[in-house]
Amino acid sequence: MHYEYRIKDKSYALTLDKSTHGYKLSLGERNADLSVVRIDPNSFMISDGACSRLLHAATVNGKVYVHCNGSVHILEDILAEGQTAGQGGTEVIDGVQKVHAPMPGKLVKVIVAEGEKVTKGAPVCIVEAMKMENVVVAKLDGIARGISFSPGDLVDTETPILEIVAEDKL
Repeated sequence: MHYEYRIKDKSYALTLDKSTHGYKLSLGERNADLSVVRIDPNSFMISDGACSRLLHAATVNGKVYVHCNGSVHILEDILAEGQTAGQGGTEVIDGVQKVHAPMPGKLVKVIVAEGEKVTKGAPVCIVEAMKMENVVVAKLDGIARGISFSPGDLVDTETPILEIVAEDKL
């Protein structure tokens, strides 16, 4: 899997592939074989054979927050910046937001109920993908409707999990 992230003002391209003993990480000219042990949904023990590090990660509003070795790093996904539909609910057309998963995964929780009033920026669902929880937020004020999935269901980037409809469009 190929990723491009920005940390502060510097961009990094990395490739992460599953190997027989864990993962192979390529970051620029550097390569490392890693073993990864999942402790809980957001915590991992990462080892390259020489040293081990406890890593905590969470995705909020498209940014990945990584706590490792006493520091917090904020990773911005460069590849997702130009996307619209399927990027975790960014598709808003004519006062209707179609809420999509940011990437294929498992729906952990639907935070809103059918017919519930939602405010812009409020979390509406959580999708687990690649062992990370992604919080999807409302991009407009409106009413939640058309909830199509339940916790535990597999979701993709094409099928809306739910819609948020602006009140003046009801």
